[in-house]
Amino acid sequence: ILPRPSPKLIGTLVSLIPRPNYDEQEEMSAILCALAASLGPDRTEREILGEILSTQCTHRFKERRVQAALLCRTLSSQCRLHTVIESVVPVLIRMSHHETEIAVEVREEALESLGFVLRSMLRNQSTVSCSKSLLKSLRDVLVATFEDFEPSVSDAAYKHILRPIVQLEDSEGCLYDNKNGLLSAVVSSLSKY
Repeated sequence: ILPRPSPKLIGTLVSLIPRPNYDEQEEMSAILCALAASLGPDRTEREILGEILSTQCTHRFKERRVQAALLCRTLSSQCRLHTVIESVVPVLIRMSHHETEIAVEVREEALESLGFVLRSMLRNQSTVSCSKSLLKSLRDVLVATFEDFEPSVSDAAYKHILRPIVQLEDSEGCLYDNKNGLLSAVVSSLSKY
């Protein structure tokens, strides 16, 4: 049995480099993923992911928030599906939205991570069931990227989250819903222009 890594240890690990570049983020991701594989899902969720979600996703340095989005992506493979749906996906949605996250780099990384997590959910679970509120949040963040002032964020949404959201909505039978479907939300958003 491995000793319990304290929040201070995890905080120290992710803050060894105050403003990590891409290579340093990848190295940190590999280290924490290896630790998570050794700890198993229960301890990963409690001891590593909990710390990342509570401190790093809202850190004042955008480089640390980018790293947090990347860590959400890599650590999600070591977590149970319900934890990913209930904890990771909502945080990535918040980090993807231009009203709650100012840094373009963070929004782009969060969208890439969100797409990865959604595709993994769809690939690894024969029946993924999402709540209506989660589907609405996914739909809203996709539509919000149409209004984002940075075209690269819209491109990232199209590239990473459009297809998984369509698959999720189709599996839930609400893709073509006149009130709550993705298509009606997109048409409604575009009709503003």
